[in-house]
Amino acid sequence: MTASMKALSEAVAVGRSAGGRLRGRARAEVARLIEQARREGETYGAMAAMLGVSEQTVTRWQMQSKDVELAQVRVAETARRELVVHGPGGLRIEGLSLEEIAALLGKLSS
Repeated sequence: MTASMKALSEAVAVGRSAGGRLRGRARAEVARLIEQARREGETYGAMAAMLGVSEQTVTRWQMQSKDVELAQVRVAETARRELVVHGPGGLRIEGLSLEEIAALLGKLSS
């Protein structure tokens, strides 16, 4: 077992709550140690097996600590919103407004 794998194992053991979840403070340290182990050539599978969790859990721990950047967006209103509706039997309606689709479906169902 490499030093980073041993440190990861210890960090997870110390950072877990009674319910088995990682506490907030431990997440960043565990994520850092996962990154370090990956740089040293360890696989998510090997880490998961050593920790007794799934690979999905290891990757989730790593992803939860990543900083998220938010980008400012502008929503442009259009005069008419066009929808695409997929229905049974290959039905596809597009290019109509919500009101036009409702009217069309009303006529088709009667």
